[in-house]
Amino acid sequence: MAAVSAALGDDVDFLYHPLRVVTAEGLTRTPERRARIGESLRSEALRHMALFGNPVPNSAAVVRRSMLMQIGGICEDPAIVAEDFDTWLCLAEAGARMRFLNEALGSYWVGEDGISVFSHRQIDGQIALFKRHAPRFSPDLRCVAEACHNYAIGSLLLQLGGNHKQARGYLLRARELPSLEMRVKRWLKLAMTLAKNSD
Repeated sequence: MAAVSAALGDDVDFLYHPLRVVTAEGLTRTPERRARIGESLRSEALRHMALFGNPVPNSAAVVRRSMLMQIGGICEDPAIVAEDFDTWLCLAEAGARMRFLNEALGSYWVGEDGISVFSHRQIDGQIALFKRHAPRFSPDLRCVAEACHNYAIGSLLLQLGGNHKQARGYLLRARELPSLEMRVKRWLKLAMTLAKNSD
């Protein structure tokens, strides 16, 4: 693709772009509310991923082969549900130079049985992924990343419904969040768990 080729260069190890979200006809409930997925980095690559999650759609990434070989390729551990995100974290840890091409060059399909649908298996995968990478973070990054991780898991548990006590436990441990917006949302979600518990 011409746009991708033009953006590649000797100073880029990892190029990615956003995708338009396409929802299956007749689908009334979907966890994906964005019009597109994929976002630019708000800070240094590893810090952004550790705090805010995966900014890279899997089918919208181009990675230099030598960098992929340097990290040992893609991990096939079945406990790691998000193999793509694990790979991006490994690349960031290895110092890969990333570039975001702010042009939607493809589509991301969301269906009833697609992997985009949240599940407890995905939550377990996110927990395993954090345990795999957190020991490699600097102490300062690890502290904030753990808060963001707990916030994300608590939020996912709330979306799935059911165990509000477990969701509250994760949210209570998410004290060192990096932005006022996230801290306000955390308090609102904590209030929600208390309200649900009293029903």
